[in-house]
Amino acid sequence: MVAIWVWVPVSLILFGVSVVCGASAWEIYRLRRHGVRTTAQVSGFRSTKDADSDPRHHVLVIFCLPDGTEVEAQSLSSNPDGSNNFVRGDAMDIVYDPAKPTRIYVTRFEEHRVRTSDAVAYAIGAATAVLFAALTLAQAFTG
Repeated sequence: MVAIWVWVPVSLILFGVSVVCGASAWEIYRLRRHGVRTTAQVSGFRSTKDADSDPRHHVLVIFCLPDGTEVEAQSLSSNPDGSNNFVRGDAMDIVYDPAKPTRIYVTRFEEHRVRTSDAVAYAIGAATAVLFAALTLAQAFTG
């Protein structure tokens, strides 16, 4: 039997990761559901690295708000492989947050990511629930 000092930290770590994954999935879902869809013009590109030093390729766009204000923004979403087939001046569909229009997502990049982050969040949440249930049952039956 595995000691409680092993199960509790593992369960808490998985729970924390589940919360982070769930928050990320929720943010994307909320923006896709309540954000404003529009067409933007590609104005450039920026390459960065994520926490694991993997390359991320962000698109810089310009678009107009309904009141005519021009907004320039960098996509929060990114294309991990860099094969975006966009050039300066191309039109692309985006979703932006009306409360903060510089917060945008390129819908083309998000199609696979939303499903993946949802799946990861649900899987980690389920694993956490199973570990907590196992811990509770182990304590109940072993005294």
